[in-house]
Formats: sequence, C-alpha cells, structure tokens
Amino acid sequence: MLADGNELQVPFLLKLVEEPFIKPLTYFVKLIVYSNVRHDASVHYSTAAIRKLGPFRTKVDVSLLSLPAIIPDVAEEEIPVVPPYTANAKLPWEDLMLNTLITLPWKRYAVIPTRPLLAHIDIIIKSEFLNRKHGFPIITHLVDHFRQPIDGPPDNVVEEIPATVQQPKVHLIILIHGIDGVGHDMIFLAEKLRDKFKRPNYKISIPTCNDHKTNDGIVAASTRLLAWILEEVEKSNADKISFICHSIGGLYTRFLLKMLMDEQVIPNKLQPVFFITIDTPHLGFQHSSITNTLLSYKWLKPLISPTGCELNLIDNFMTEDGDTHHILEYLTHPDYMEPLRQFQHLVLYGNMYQEGSLYSTYCIGTLQSIPSTIPTKFHQISTVPLATQPVYNDSTEHKMAKALTQLPWKRFTIVPAKTIIPTPPDQYFIDNSDHPLADHILNYLLNNIDRPRSPIQ
Repeated sequence: MLADGNELQVPFLLKLVEEPFIKPLTYFVKLIVYSNVRHDASVHYSTAAIRKLGPFRTKVDVSLLSLPAIIPDVAEEEIPVVPPYTANAKLPWEDLMLNTLITLPWKRYAVIPTRPLLAHIDIIIKSEFLNRKHGFPIITHLVDHFRQPIDGPPDNVVEEIPATVQQPKVHLIILIHGIDGVGHDMIFLAEKLRDKFKRPNYKISIPTCNDHKTNDGIVAASTRLLAWILEEVEKSNADKISFICHSIGGLYTRFLLKMLMDEQVIPNKLQPVFFITIDTPHLGFQHSSITNTLLSYKWLKPLISPTGCELNLIDNFMTEDGDTHHILEYLTHPDYMEPLRQFQHLVLYGNMYQEGSLYSTYCIGTLQSIPSTIPTKFHQISTVPLATQPVYNDSTEHKMAKALTQLPWKRFTIVPAKTIIPTPPDQYFIDNSDHPLADHILNYLLNNIDRPRSPIQ
C-alpha cells in the first residue's frame, strides 16, 4: 500500500528501485513477468506487469482462446515514457519506481484467467484439488517455453553471431493430450524424455492450443494444432518430427498429418520418425457395449458433442468431393494413410484390463485378436503380435481395421495392477510415477531412434 513512508523515510518498495537493489537484476539473463490482465482484484495488472498502462488494451477475441490464455504483452513503443527523475521532481511514488524498472529488459506475458474472483490464486498452483486446471497452463508455459540454453548473453546485451555458425538441426518430439485434457497432462512423460533427449538436438514440445477444447470435433482441434505446429517448426529449425499421442490426440494427429503433407512439411521438410498412440480409439467406440446401449436411444444424439458423435460413428463428415462419411472411416482413405506410411515407427499402446471391450480399437485389432490376460498385482506392459489375421466382415469398424492393419504397427498391451479399488484407466498411467509406461516409451525411443522402419507385427 506504500503506507510505510513518512516525511523522514520513503516506502520500502521505493528503496528497492535504488542501489544496491537494482544492480543484481541486471545480471539475470531473462527477466520475465506474468500478470493477470483481467479480474485480479488484489494485484492490478499495471503493477504486476511493471507498466504505466492499466488494463491490457490489445484487442483479443477471447472466444477463440482456450482459457486461461497466455499472450505476449504490449510492444515496446506502447510502454509509456515517464518524465526523467530529478531531485526536485514531485512525481507519484509509483511513477518514480516505474521510471527505473522499465529500463530493464522485461519480457511480459498477459494471462487471461478463467475465474475472475480467484485470478490471483489460479495464476500459480496452490491447491491440486481446487485450481489444477486453472494453474497448470501457466506452469506448462514456463516449462515448455523457457527450458532453453542460458549460455547466451542477457536480453539487454546485443551480441553479433558469426555468419558461419549454424544452428543444429532439431528432432521435434510433440506430445498431444487426450479428451477433455490439457497440455500439462503430458508433463510427467515430457520431463522423462527431456532428461534423455537433450537440447540442442532434441526439443520436447507440448501444444496447449486444445486445452479443455476437445469437444468441437476432430477438424477444429486439428486445425488449431496445425497453426501451432507450423510456428513451432519455424522456431525450432527442425528436420525430424515425432508424435506421442494420448487418447483422441492420436486421431487429431492422423487428420493433422494429411494437412502437414498438403503444406509440404512432411516428408519434404521434416522426416517423420515415431508415431505413438496411447489408448487412441482408432476404430471408434462402437465396440463398447455401454455406448451401443446408450446410442440405441436416438434422442440422445443431439445431446452428444461433435467429438462424441465422431467417436461413436454417428457423425456426417463432408469430404472435398461433397460426399458424407464418418470422419474415422474417412481417415482410412489413401490420402490419410499415406502420411502414416512415411513414419519409421508406428506404435500402439492399449489398456487391457477394465477397458477390455475397447482394447481392439486402441490396438487396431478385432474382438477375435484380443489376448487373454489375467491382471496381477503389478503393472505390466507386453508385446502383442497379431498372431492370426482376423476374419473381417462388412461392418464399418472391420473395414477400418482391415485398412489400418496393413501398416507395420508395433503393439503393446498395458495391464494395470489388480487392486481393491479399481485402477483409473487411461490418464492414470500417463502421469503416475509408479506405472512403467513413461519408462517403457522412453526405452523404446532410445532403442529405436536410429533403427530403420519396423517390420509388420
């Protein structure tokens, strides 16, 4: 409140902009501030962002953002010029502090929060239960965008780079979250990978453009991913690309790959290496007896989101030729299969126990090919070859499986430990340190990163 000053002394915060307190700040390579741009009743935006302007004035269509959103702050020329300080000047104390602080090379990020009354609490995680989904995007932004080599000069030092020095080519490994998820769902796996696949030769990236935005269909989500990846590829100087996808993230990627090929990104600019899916419903959910029972009531269809209709094969996807198909069925069209053929390694992980009726869609098999597995007290992951070619019928699921099984997939079955309390399927083994999935994926990448295309399994 700056109420600790009087005629004999200045407020403590004002002392912090004088020596010897300012000099140490100049030694940092990066100076970064995150500030809630709206609704933060406790800390006003201008004081959190160290700028004279009040609320963020750049026009932003919030309806297009997945909140909480993080956007770069105003350009340099928008930072106001404070009158030069003189000994006799009678500027307000805030202006005196700003006069010094804006001379430092701050990188400002504006945060648009989701909950107005709790904005100041949600900007960082203080409670796993109360503000997990509100605070994780900020943590993800920090981890994903500022885990960079720091052996360069500070932002306020300009250093000439010799023309002969070239940046090393990068293998870009992209982790894509699943249904109703956020990028931070993949952070445990990302940290495992970053420990082994280090910069500057590798970059582990997690898109956040679809955070809590997975119900408007595969096309919409894939289009957002395309814009994000094109920018990431440009920044990364990448020549190779791999995808590790959870749940519906695998379907997004299959649609995305066709767009990347149309943009001549793959295989022209980037060599596709790994395409790994974890519990991705490649054949939809019609194998699920519960889903079939619910969908037998036709009046439920209007209540299901576009994504739900697509997963249950009750959607009408309009193709470029004007025909209508189920979008999952159309993903087996040769134009969408060709990008998959470009990858050196195609890998499927499928949860077996407690999701047995869905294992076939996760691992692109049929009901006849599901192995008989008895759960144990320990988590298990094992290789599952398609020992016999299933007999396909005329159903949509079998037509999709028949097309997809022509590709050289490597299949792994996941058997969660048998416990008294049912093991939460799906997301549980993504971010749980007791589960071997993250280590299994890491070891698979390490053992196959330089190997040629895998044989048909």
